[in-house]
Amino acid sequence: MIAILDANALLIPWNFRVDVFEELSRLGFVPSTIEPVRRELNSLMKKGVAGAGVALRLSARCQTIETECGSTVDGQILNTALKYKAAVVTNDKDLKRELREHGLRIVQLRNRKYLEVDLQ
Repeated sequence: MIAILDANALLIPWNFRVDVFEELSRLGFVPSTIEPVRRELNSLMKKGVAGAGVALRLSARCQTIETECGSTVDGQILNTALKYKAAVVTNDKDLKRELREHGLRIVQLRNRKYLEVDLQ
C-alpha cells in the first residue's frame, strides 16, 4: 500500500532520529510523496529551517505521485490519498482531522521512536 509523506514526516529523521523508510517497510507501506511537498521543503530550506535540506534529499527516496493543480499542499495530499486510497504519514493535527473525516489511514510518529498506523 502507498503511504504519502508530507513535509513534517520527511523531517522526522532529522528531528527524532527515526528511520521513516525502515518503519514504513516494517508496516508494509511504499514511501511516496508529491511534488508540492518537495517544493515546500525547498522553500523551507531557503528560509534556513533546520533539517529541510536533509528532508529534501530524503524525498528522493520516495516514489513521486502526480497531483492535480489547485489547492494547498495539504489539500493536494488529501485529494491524492483519496484518489489512490493511500495512507498519509503526518503529525499535522489539521491534516489528520481531515484525513479522518474521509476515512483515510494515518501513519504517525509515536513516543518519538517509531511509526504507527492510527486506528482512530
